[in-house]
Amino acid sequence: MAADVLSTQKCPHCHSKTLVLDKKCTECGFPIEGSQSQQDTFLSKIKKARKRVQEVQSFVKWAISLLYFIGMLYIFIFLRLQVPWGAKWAGVMLGMPYITLGIIASRYKPSIIFMVALAFYLFTEIVLLQYLHLPVSLFNQLWAKITVASILIVGSIAAYYSDKLKQKTKIS
Repeated sequence: MAADVLSTQKCPHCHSKTLVLDKKCTECGFPIEGSQSQQDTFLSKIKKARKRVQEVQSFVKWAISLLYFIGMLYIFIFLRLQVPWGAKWAGVMLGMPYITLGIIASRYKPSIIFMVALAFYLFTEIVLLQYLHLPVSLFNQLWAKITVASILIVGSIAAYYSDKLKQKTKIS
């Protein structure tokens, strides 16, 4: 009798092992013992959550693309300028952290990386460029600075929301 109580079955939704006596899967929450309508409702909620995660991930991709864009812009513009090598070097060195942050954000916790990128962006635009005296500032206009900051903030919020939604619904 004790062996029957501890026997396991596979969840039809996530295929993880769960005890036979469990009414819901302990991993994903699928109502194993539920009616067909309860199972359909569960699957519908998961489908909606997956769709929402995909929608939110588009904002994350925009923010990652922005980091690559800023980095490449710094590098290409400063390499093409007819300025001393010191200024070219400074422009390339300003571009590399953005590309690096883009690579890290595409692989790890983007919500945190976007906040680091925003801090670096504000530092470079407000503090560093005043002391470097570079011949070109990429984002002179206030609207451009606000746009960059907004995309990084929205990307950070979207990445955080996406992570929470995945945890809540146990979407991989």
